[in-house]
Amino acid sequence: MSRLPPIPLLVALTSAAVGCGDDSAGLTATDEAGSSSDSATASTATEGTTETGDQTTSATGSATGNAGSTSTGPTSESSTGVDTDPDTDTDSDTDTGDLPPFAPELYVDGRTHSPVTPYVAASIAAIAEAAPRRGDVFAKIGASSTVSQNFLHCFDDNGKIDLFGRDQLWDAIDTFRADVDGTSSFGRTSLCATVGWSAVTAIKGDPSALQLEIDAADPRFAVIMYGTNDINLGSVHAYGGSMLTLVETLTSQGVVPILTSIMPRDDNPDADAQVPIYNAVIRSIAQAHQIPFIDFHRELVDLEDHGLADDGIHRAAAKAGACVFEPGAMAYAANIRNLLSLEALDRARITLGGVDELDPPLHQLAGAGLPGDPYLIPALPFGDRRDTSVDGVAEIDSYPGCNADQDESGREVYYRLEITETTTLRAIVIDRGDVDVDLHLVDDSASGDGCIARADGSLTAELSPGTYHLVLDTYVSQGIETAGEYLLVVEREPG
Repeated sequence: MSRLPPIPLLVALTSAAVGCGDDSAGLTATDEAGSSSDSATASTATEGTTETGDQTTSATGSATGNAGSTSTGPTSESSTGVDTDPDTDTDSDTDTGDLPPFAPELYVDGRTHSPVTPYVAASIAAIAEAAPRRGDVFAKIGASSTVSQNFLHCFDDNGKIDLFGRDQLWDAIDTFRADVDGTSSFGRTSLCATVGWSAVTAIKGDPSALQLEIDAADPRFAVIMYGTNDINLGSVHAYGGSMLTLVETLTSQGVVPILTSIMPRDDNPDADAQVPIYNAVIRSIAQAHQIPFIDFHRELVDLEDHGLADDGIHRAAAKAGACVFEPGAMAYAANIRNLLSLEALDRARITLGGVDELDPPLHQLAGAGLPGDPYLIPALPFGDRRDTSVDGVAEIDSYPGCNADQDESGREVYYRLEITETTTLRAIVIDRGDVDVDLHLVDDSASGDGCIARADGSLTAELSPGTYHLVLDTYVSQGIETAGEYLLVVEREPG
């Protein structure tokens, strides 16, 4: 599988109408808000139901153990050997000289480590202020690829490490070798990392496994990857809601989450087709909280067999070891994840050490979410979190264009996108509790009469070139607005 290029979207800077072409081609809409979550069980626990570690495959490489090297500070891009140019994303590149120096950052596609701008740095610092924690400790949160002995354990042994010139990372290695329960963060067995687990499992119980891990390790940081098993549960909404709860549990207690996209699913084409939307959800959650995000998937898509083991789902490691980072070893997913995780921990550690910017502002959301000034979707994947109890306006009460009679007289938020080639678009809205924000795809009129498709949770539409709007509108039930926070995620369907 080759990397899906970002869909070419050309964002208009005015609200002038543009012809939509064939608006109704190939439209489908489905409601997913009622999908099961906590009671669901996976038909197969794909992150290692019968194994405790990833398979190891042969490759050339040698460990040099450059323990005497000197730190030079972190880099903003990955150094795995795969293309990580942060300016190769899409037409969404913005003249950074025109951007406010302190505003939320959009986490657009095209870079492996999300930027640490002044705003992101302040967000990370604010999380740390919520509670005192050990700055030399991190937690490992995930399933079999996190449980595996090939994940980070080798950083405890200089003889197993070859940074291949990335000597600035030795400070992070030395920092996180601090004693935790008689071992280090690298080697410690997490209470919230178990073969076959999903995000739903991690937050279940009172106390949950996540809470037990926070209490036991007292970590300042948490490296997290869920989603591979969640695909088998069948509800991206349950996944998104669980990951939001997981992240909020951590941040409210002073733990900085580092979120990681999931690997390709070479074991199952149907599951692999779901990977982009799950990764778009986790990217959007990281952006919503302005916390670190590692696009692990991006580093794998161009590798032979995606750097995975023969089962097509677990990470393969170089024969020389999973902490060897010479070029030949960077063909293996275990080595790549270890390097990316260490780099991300280093960036977060240095940020909390008083550095208020590692990267300049690159991309910010334009618009105000209003009918005449909608938020502009610059490229896909796209995500945005809002709250209809305070955001938007109440102008559209119903959507007759979709033959819909639901009362949508609550506040709504407007987004605009312009598509330059026929594209199958998938949009989902994740809300929780009593909140009910509905999703509407409308034409360039941005009106209820221009409704093309609507859904309570998820819609998919084949769109011809033209201008479209997504309107996130608050449902009114028996006169009561079900307003509140939502997460919008938009991605192109693989094809």
